[in-house]
Amino acid sequence: AVLEFFSTTRQLPDKHLLYIVESIGEQLGRVLERQRSQQQQREAVAISDTLNLATIRSDALEATLNAFTTGVYLTDRQGRIVYMNRAAERQVVTGKVIRIANGRLAPVDSKARLTLGRAIDAVIGEGDQLTSGITVALAGVDHAGLIATVLPLLSGENPSFCRGARMAAIFMQDPIEMP
Repeated sequence: AVLEFFSTTRQLPDKHLLYIVESIGEQLGRVLERQRSQQQQREAVAISDTLNLATIRSDALEATLNAFTTGVYLTDRQGRIVYMNRAAERQVVTGKVIRIANGRLAPVDSKARLTLGRAIDAVIGEGDQLTSGITVALAGVDHAGLIATVLPLLSGENPSFCRGARMAAIFMQDPIEMP
């Protein structure tokens, strides 16, 4: 979104006003990100209700995950990749925003790497586990970027889910290609 403000007279920049406008823009951006991630969150809840490591390779579930145009990554707390769908593989192959280093998700931008690590830790870290997700923007190279929604995979009714390991589903999509 673009916000433009006009005045009929020439004025010097007002730092306080610019800060307020910047804050409003950031808040509007967050609202838009939350709206975009609602469908992804519903998909993550559906996946987490049916998912366990013994069935991740089932043909039906894998075909469903591969049908998504959004990159789907299942990771442990350290960002080690347990599974990724075809869209995620394509994102990694381009290498403009996300890569794999030592079996872990590794955004190419250092700030994005820190942001994603914090989001994963927030949803599946020690202490109180969130039941909702966190949506973050990941910058890349050549003006590339992805919107990532990090969701905890909850055990639901299956107490043996992931053998007690905390895991996350990460949905990544190019904001330009979003429906």
